[in-house]
Amino acid sequence: MKYSAIILAILIFWNINEAGAQRVSKSNEPAPSSFSPLRTFPCDGTTIYEEGFDGLSQGQLPLDWSSLDLDTLIPHPDISYMQKGWQAILDFKDSANTAMASPSWYALPDSSDDWLITQKVQLGANPCISWYAYSQDVYYPEKYEVRVSTTTPDTAGFLANDPVSIINSEFYSENYRSAILTEYKNKEIYLAFRQKSYDKFILVLDNVRFAEVLKKDPAMYSIRTTPYADTSKIVFIRGSIINHGSDTLKIDSAQLVVHYQVNNGQIESSAIRKPLTIVPNDTLNWLHDSTWKTPNTYGLVTIRSWFTGITGQPVSNDTLEMTFGVYPTSIHQALPPESVILYPNPADDILNIRFSSGIAPQKAAFELLDIMGKTLMACAMESGNEGSFNTSGLPGGIYFLRIKMEDGKTWSGKFLKL
Repeated sequence: MKYSAIILAILIFWNINEAGAQRVSKSNEPAPSSFSPLRTFPCDGTTIYEEGFDGLSQGQLPLDWSSLDLDTLIPHPDISYMQKGWQAILDFKDSANTAMASPSWYALPDSSDDWLITQKVQLGANPCISWYAYSQDVYYPEKYEVRVSTTTPDTAGFLANDPVSIINSEFYSENYRSAILTEYKNKEIYLAFRQKSYDKFILVLDNVRFAEVLKKDPAMYSIRTTPYADTSKIVFIRGSIINHGSDTLKIDSAQLVVHYQVNNGQIESSAIRKPLTIVPNDTLNWLHDSTWKTPNTYGLVTIRSWFTGITGQPVSNDTLEMTFGVYPTSIHQALPPESVILYPNPADDILNIRFSSGIAPQKAAFELLDIMGKTLMACAMESGNEGSFNTSGLPGGIYFLRIKMEDGKTWSGKFLKL
């Protein structure tokens, strides 16, 4: 029996323990390694049409959308909270969010054939479609197709064209997928998500977005280094460049040059000395040739990084900045886990930070990171005994908080944002 999501739906969406947010599973075995998070991203560019399913009631469809329940199968009695076919639900990973879902666990094992069809959308000259999806149970990856019709919102219209995408095993982790729709440029289309799983569990879909993208649009996506650095130490600077455009970037040897600058100081430049190919919505990781020696005094520093050498593309998103801390000791003693409490966890608009009574007030540096390790926020403050972060602007998901005290001691923890 698929107990993991049953318990999740009946009791609570997350089980929080010392390791952070963990999903209740039907088995004590670890999740298969193939279900690690994917590195995927939504379409960039100008929005043509988007649907996030916000405000829908249980079982509803968005205005002018439709669905086809061609299998007519009845969901298994143990998931009686699910209706047949596609329906609006409270997101299993974020109870404050509404998403669409389709069951594939039936009273009698069989194959799904359920269609979720968008309203008619007028595409532009260089269209892109992106969506967010996941399988509700890590042990039951779902299969589905994404199809386009240029005529009617029925199976005849959709089956007249090859699928835009076929997902044979959707991941349990939060996952964006995207596809370039150049073949349908400047046309009116319907788009369908066709559930095709055999005896699995539940497929969840959200954030369907049609966008007009540039053909060539690389952007600096992240800058990374050690979360904290000792004074007078050498650190490496690294990061990634994302291809937001619709065309595959083919870069000649030594054409791409990455630059960085610390606190408006000397600019360091490094050519990436090999031919490169970056497909749409993928990233290129880089490690700078030069290294940086940290200052002798502690505090926060700002690293600014950008790239040159790719012609014919906008430069508005070629530059990125990050802030991180430098401290006057090489001894990084970790504080015990109980030294800091994050609450409420899961958090909604505010995440409170409470230090144990044994920690004397002193300066501390805080760094907030997403699940990909990207720094979202960094600041320094007097620790006292209480502090807080405004998390209202963060999307739902898992985040990490790292704290470095003035005396060199460190602490790290995890929390869930609803």
